[in-house]
Amino acid sequence: STRRATLFPYTTLFRSGSMKIRPLTSDPRDMQGVLDLARQFHAESPHYSPIEFQPDVVAAEIVRTLTMPAYGSFVAEAEDGQIVGVIAGFAACMLFNRALRITDTMFYVAPKARRTGAGQALLEAFEGLGRERGAFESQMVVTSKIGEDKVRRTYEAAGYEVVGFVVRKSL
Repeated sequence: STRRATLFPYTTLFRSGSMKIRPLTSDPRDMQGVLDLARQFHAESPHYSPIEFQPDVVAAEIVRTLTMPAYGSFVAEAEDGQIVGVIAGFAACMLFNRALRITDTMFYVAPKARRTGAGQALLEAFEGLGRERGAFESQMVVTSKIGEDKVRRTYEAAGYEVVGFVVRKSL
Protein backbone atom coordinates (compact mmCIF):
# COMPACT_ATOMS: atom_id res chain seq x y z
CA SER A 1 0.00 0.00 0.00
CA THR A 2 1.05 3.61 -0.52
CA ARG A 3 1.59 5.86 2.49
CA ARG A 4 2.15 9.63 2.38
CA ALA A 5 3.64 11.83 5.08
CA THR A 6 4.54 15.49 4.92
CA LEU A 7 8.20 15.96 5.84
CA PHE A 8 8.41 19.75 5.62
CA PRO A 9 6.78 22.32 3.32
CA TYR A 10 6.80 21.36 -0.36
CA THR A 11 7.99 17.78 0.04
CA THR A 12 6.06 14.58 0.38
CA LEU A 13 7.32 11.07 1.06
CA PHE A 14 5.70 8.04 -0.55
CA ARG A 15 6.28 4.42 0.37
CA SER A 16 5.02 1.73 -1.94
CA GLY A 17 5.91 -1.76 -0.81
CA SER A 18 9.67 -1.88 -0.37
CA MET A 19 10.19 1.15 -2.67
CA LYS A 20 10.67 4.51 -0.95
CA ILE A 21 10.06 7.81 -2.74
CA ARG A 22 11.79 10.69 -0.99
CA PRO A 23 13.31 14.09 -1.73
CA LEU A 24 16.75 14.08 -3.32
CA THR A 25 19.40 15.19 -0.83
CA SER A 26 22.95 16.47 -1.11
CA ASP A 27 24.24 13.23 0.42
CA PRO A 28 27.08 11.98 -1.81
CA ARG A 29 25.28 8.63 -2.22
CA ASP A 30 22.23 10.45 -3.64
CA MET A 31 24.41 12.56 -5.91
CA GLN A 32 26.26 9.49 -7.22
CA GLY A 33 23.04 7.49 -7.54
CA VAL A 34 21.39 10.16 -9.68
CA LEU A 35 24.55 10.63 -11.74
CA ASP A 36 24.61 6.85 -12.37
CA LEU A 37 20.92 6.94 -13.39
CA ALA A 38 21.57 9.86 -15.74
CA ARG A 39 24.41 7.89 -17.36
CA GLN A 40 22.07 4.90 -17.77
CA PHE A 41 19.29 7.15 -19.13
CA HIS A 42 21.71 8.66 -21.65
CA ALA A 43 22.93 5.23 -22.81
CA GLU A 44 19.39 3.87 -23.20
CA SER A 45 18.02 6.85 -25.11
CA PRO A 46 18.13 6.55 -28.92
CA HIS A 47 17.93 10.33 -29.06
CA TYR A 48 20.56 11.28 -26.46
CA SER A 49 23.08 8.42 -26.67
CA PRO A 50 24.75 9.73 -29.86
CA ILE A 51 25.78 12.92 -28.05
CA GLU A 52 28.52 13.10 -25.45
CA PHE A 53 27.62 12.44 -21.80
CA GLN A 54 29.20 15.10 -19.59
CA PRO A 55 28.99 14.18 -15.90
CA ASP A 56 29.94 17.69 -14.76
CA VAL A 57 26.90 19.14 -16.56
CA VAL A 58 24.63 16.55 -14.96
CA ALA A 59 26.17 17.22 -11.53
CA ALA A 60 25.52 20.95 -11.96
CA GLU A 61 21.87 20.23 -12.82
CA ILE A 62 21.55 18.03 -9.74
CA VAL A 63 22.95 20.83 -7.55
CA ARG A 64 20.55 23.30 -9.21
CA THR A 65 17.56 21.13 -8.24
CA LEU A 66 18.76 21.20 -4.63
CA THR A 67 19.61 24.89 -4.37
CA MET A 68 17.20 26.85 -6.58
CA PRO A 69 13.85 27.59 -4.90
CA ALA A 70 11.81 26.95 -8.06
CA TYR A 71 13.22 23.42 -8.42
CA GLY A 72 12.30 20.16 -6.75
CA SER A 73 13.45 16.58 -7.07
CA PHE A 74 12.60 13.14 -5.75
CA VAL A 75 14.26 9.75 -5.95
CA ALA A 76 12.99 6.19 -5.82
CA GLU A 77 15.11 4.14 -3.45
CA ALA A 78 15.02 0.35 -3.52
CA GLU A 79 15.08 -1.70 -0.34
CA ASP A 80 18.86 -2.14 -0.69
CA GLY A 81 19.33 1.67 -0.74
CA GLN A 82 20.06 1.90 -4.47
CA ILE A 83 18.57 4.89 -6.31
CA VAL A 84 16.46 3.38 -9.11
CA GLY A 85 14.43 6.40 -10.24
CA VAL A 86 14.51 10.18 -10.29
CA ILE A 87 12.24 13.04 -11.17
CA ALA A 88 13.39 16.66 -11.16
CA GLY A 89 11.87 19.84 -12.44
CA PHE A 90 10.75 23.33 -11.64
CA ALA A 91 7.78 25.65 -11.30
CA ALA A 92 7.58 28.70 -13.53
CA CYS A 93 5.04 31.37 -14.37
CA MET A 94 3.06 31.19 -17.56
CA LEU A 95 3.86 33.60 -20.36
CA PHE A 96 0.55 35.45 -20.01
CA ASN A 97 0.17 35.71 -16.21
CA ARG A 98 1.68 34.62 -12.89
CA ALA A 99 -0.06 31.23 -12.82
CA LEU A 100 2.48 28.49 -12.08
CA ARG A 101 3.11 25.35 -14.10
CA ILE A 102 5.49 22.57 -13.10
CA THR A 103 7.56 20.80 -15.71
CA ASP A 104 10.22 18.11 -15.56
CA THR A 105 13.87 18.38 -16.52
CA MET A 106 14.60 14.71 -15.84
CA PHE A 107 12.32 11.73 -15.24
CA TYR A 108 13.84 8.28 -15.46
CA VAL A 109 13.25 4.90 -13.87
CA ALA A 110 15.86 2.17 -14.30
CA PRO A 111 14.60 -0.82 -16.34
CA LYS A 112 14.77 -3.15 -13.31
CA ALA A 113 12.42 -0.84 -11.36
CA ARG A 114 9.84 -0.35 -14.11
CA ARG A 115 6.38 -1.79 -13.54
CA THR A 116 6.92 -1.59 -9.76
CA GLY A 117 4.94 1.61 -9.22
CA ALA A 118 8.12 3.66 -8.81
CA GLY A 119 7.42 5.88 -11.81
CA GLN A 120 3.82 6.53 -10.77
CA ALA A 121 4.91 7.32 -7.20
CA LEU A 122 7.63 9.70 -8.43
CA LEU A 123 5.09 11.45 -10.64
CA GLU A 124 2.64 11.73 -7.73
CA ALA A 125 5.37 13.20 -5.51
CA PHE A 126 6.25 15.77 -8.19
CA GLU A 127 2.58 16.65 -8.73
CA GLY A 128 2.15 17.00 -4.95
CA LEU A 129 5.05 19.43 -4.88
CA GLY A 130 3.37 21.40 -7.66
CA ARG A 131 0.04 21.51 -5.80
CA GLU A 132 1.77 22.65 -2.60
CA ARG A 133 3.43 25.46 -4.55
CA GLY A 134 0.14 26.49 -6.12
CA ALA A 135 0.76 25.27 -9.66
CA PHE A 136 -2.33 24.92 -11.80
CA GLU A 137 -0.90 22.26 -14.11
CA SER A 138 1.88 19.77 -14.66
CA GLN A 139 3.50 19.62 -18.07
CA MET A 140 5.77 16.66 -18.70
CA VAL A 141 8.10 16.46 -21.68
CA VAL A 142 9.13 13.19 -23.35
CA THR A 143 12.06 13.53 -25.76
CA SER A 144 14.24 10.48 -25.05
CA LYS A 145 12.55 8.08 -27.50
CA ILE A 146 12.50 5.41 -24.78
CA GLY A 147 9.23 3.47 -25.01
CA GLU A 148 7.27 6.50 -26.17
CA ASP A 149 3.97 4.69 -26.81
CA LYS A 150 4.05 3.03 -23.41
CA VAL A 151 5.05 6.29 -21.71
CA ARG A 152 2.21 8.14 -23.47
CA ARG A 153 -0.33 5.55 -22.30
CA THR A 154 1.05 5.76 -18.74
CA TYR A 155 0.68 9.54 -18.69
CA GLU A 156 -2.82 9.34 -20.17
CA ALA A 157 -3.80 6.79 -17.49
CA ALA A 158 -2.59 9.33 -14.90
CA GLY A 159 -4.91 11.98 -16.34
CA TYR A 160 -2.54 13.74 -18.74
CA GLU A 161 -3.54 14.67 -22.25
CA VAL A 162 -1.23 14.99 -25.22
CA VAL A 163 -1.23 18.61 -26.40
CA GLY A 164 0.89 20.19 -29.10
CA PHE A 165 4.11 18.58 -30.21
CA VAL A 166 7.86 19.01 -30.08
CA VAL A 167 9.83 19.79 -33.21
CA ARG A 168 13.58 19.59 -33.42
CA LYS A 169 16.24 19.92 -36.04
CA SER A 170 19.90 18.95 -35.83
CA LEU A 171 22.20 21.87 -36.46
